[in-house]
Amino acid sequence: MKNRLSPLFLFLCFLSLTAFGLFIYFSSESTSLNNLENEANTFSALKDEEPSREKMNAMRAEYFYRLLRDPKTGAIPQNIRSRELNHARTLPTRNNNPLQFRRKDGTLATATYDWLSAGPVDVGGRTRALGIDKRDSDIVIAGGVSGGMWKSTDGGDNWQLRTDPSQNQSVTSLAQDPTNPDNWYYTSGEFRGQSAADRGNTSFHWGNGVYKSTDDGDNWQLLPNASSNQDFLVDKFNTISRVVISPTSGSIFIASNGFGIYRSEDDGNSFPSPPLLGAEGEQFWADIAVAPDGRLIATLSTQRFGDGPRPYTPGVFVSDDDGNSWTNATPSTFPSTHERSVVTFAPSAPDTAYVLTYVGGTAEEEDVRFHFIDLNSGGSPEFEDRSANIPDFGEPTGYMSTQQNYNMEVAVKPDDPDFVLIGGINLFRSTDGFKTAPSNSEKEQYWIGGYDNDNNLSHYPGQHADQHNIVFDPSNSNSNIVWSAHDGGLSRTSDITAGTVEWDNMDRGYVTSQYYSVDIPDSEPGGDHDPRLIGGTQDNGSPFFLFNSETNQTSEATDVSSGDGGYAFFTTSYIYVSRQEGSIIQYQINDNQQPQPSGFAFVHPSGAENQYFIHPYAVDPLNEAIMYYPDERQIWRNTRLDEIDRNNNPDGISQGWDSFQAALGGYYSISALEVSTHPSDILYYGAFSNGGTPKIYRLNNASSTSDPREISFPEAPSGAFLHDFAINPANADEVMVIFSNYNVASIFYTDDGGKTGKILKVTWPVQAKRMQDPPFEPG
Repeated sequence: MKNRLSPLFLFLCFLSLTAFGLFIYFSSESTSLNNLENEANTFSALKDEEPSREKMNAMRAEYFYRLLRDPKTGAIPQNIRSRELNHARTLPTRNNNPLQFRRKDGTLATATYDWLSAGPVDVGGRTRALGIDKRDSDIVIAGGVSGGMWKSTDGGDNWQLRTDPSQNQSVTSLAQDPTNPDNWYYTSGEFRGQSAADRGNTSFHWGNGVYKSTDDGDNWQLLPNASSNQDFLVDKFNTISRVVISPTSGSIFIASNGFGIYRSEDDGNSFPSPPLLGAEGEQFWADIAVAPDGRLIATLSTQRFGDGPRPYTPGVFVSDDDGNSWTNATPSTFPSTHERSVVTFAPSAPDTAYVLTYVGGTAEEEDVRFHFIDLNSGGSPEFEDRSANIPDFGEPTGYMSTQQNYNMEVAVKPDDPDFVLIGGINLFRSTDGFKTAPSNSEKEQYWIGGYDNDNNLSHYPGQHADQHNIVFDPSNSNSNIVWSAHDGGLSRTSDITAGTVEWDNMDRGYVTSQYYSVDIPDSEPGGDHDPRLIGGTQDNGSPFFLFNSETNQTSEATDVSSGDGGYAFFTTSYIYVSRQEGSIIQYQINDNQQPQPSGFAFVHPSGAENQYFIHPYAVDPLNEAIMYYPDERQIWRNTRLDEIDRNNNPDGISQGWDSFQAALGGYYSISALEVSTHPSDILYYGAFSNGGTPKIYRLNNASSTSDPREISFPEAPSGAFLHDFAINPANADEVMVIFSNYNVASIFYTDDGGKTGKILKVTWPVQAKRMQDPPFEPG
């Protein structure tokens, strides 16, 4: 959003690289950073102001729907990942050749650029797959839902990416073969991941099959007969939620959402149809677990795709013969309708199983059930409905919420069948299998992760909300060491039985953050490079950190926004960051040029409405006191942000704000805006409509006038989301317009500020005349 060419460049890169943190390019003349200092303050005052997680998920889904959908079909195109990779191979490359650029004074200079992974190195993204080597607990393997597969050989102190960027990066489940421990399998395809799903449930992190490693997780290959080259739920390998391996037979089992339970008896070379349990194209949800003696337990949801007579029986099923036959073990108290269930055995008592079930309900009021099942009762399975004992310590965060089955997990301590962990937003513990309900005085004994058990919106120290996986260290049968995977990456505790469970953040080098946007400070060519980096991430706020490009060192990150971070701007005196729903925070800068925790103020207009989940705003690059903030069809303007009172009011301020109509008309909403550098004080803004051609406007003397001129062009793709502008900092008439949707022309260009309507579609190689000249200085 800043007034230079780099936002365009970063935007194009981020379409494919958001899962891997920040990749920053640096001139070969970069200078060293003497100190990697960071504020110890956690900016915890901001945590109390997050909206409900259910509301955040719904708004995030709506935002991505607008951002990515094909305007003609309203859906993400089929096979889009493979099509993206094929398209990327056609793009021109510089092969690290020297790049000529033009300084702001008009002179030419030359520099070479290298891409380095900058981090953050201690902020992980959403993680569902996690495993510990049964032979060596220092070997830990984990996979992000959009970040690929990573491996640590030193107990999580360091991580290395082990999947190739050209491979599908959506990792959902992981299993080590107990009969051949060098072999590992991971599955792909996230069926319910709100940071990638749209409001119509037509876009997901689609998978393309089962991957196998034969060298203890160092290299991975897609199994050719367990793969799909299609998207959506048209194949059993698109959305696999679980993979388990029998310790007695070596058979590999997968739970495929939409298709059922499948088995491979040939080391993953094939998973024959029909499914062992379920019906293809029917039940939404399936899960499976395997006991140490090879017994299997699986679940199928009543929620389904098909119509007419149901070709399968939903519920809970057990197999004692490697999946050849199944016995219905559904408790009589099991809900008659149910969506996702997760299931597990007690390792030390393989006749004991637990099932956690999301029945349904609104995001604000869920129905979650919990059952104990005894499979060795001498006859039919016995059970207990322990749903009433699920902890509920009140608002705002002290209850079990799966966010409509987004985050669910259940695990049992290897040496104690009554020591049970259940995960939703929070992580809860029971030493009697939730046979009894906790009292409020026992809160700290039960509530051990997610949100802090002080019942506020701060995260539990070292842990993160939204639990997806729980793994006990297999090094010995009574291990108290537990790893957890969640929306913040990975955590580890050395004693899960402690009165107060202490967690360590294990994201050091596990670079799987999911970014919406980033910003870097201006640096003069040939001068010292400013080491500060900041950006907005999914569910991990706005990490601020320092990066030394000479030593490749990254400091610890500090979240300065909370929730879902949005856009960020560095100015001379301030750092601006935003978070979900357009909340903007202005930080004063301390002597180390870092955000001052005590010097923050909420600065967004309190009278604004109709914000996007990730809401745009623009700071004048030559006057840090001027900001523009859209409100559907009007624009708010503040020219005195250097005079506002310091405040901690999350509702924003009225001080200094006024508004003017954006002259849009119809069902349009402003989606992007940008301010010029030379000449200064020119505001470009654009708006989209689901069924109309995007509109573009230019406002000269923007800090004092309110009479914009429309410069829309008919070639703009109808229904597309206008996502960004890139303005040449040396010539405000040169502008690029960015559309983010699939199956539309993405970049358009004008060299006269749209005055004559001469807007060119940019293709590769770049066709616009002026763009054949050396670009202006980056950064």
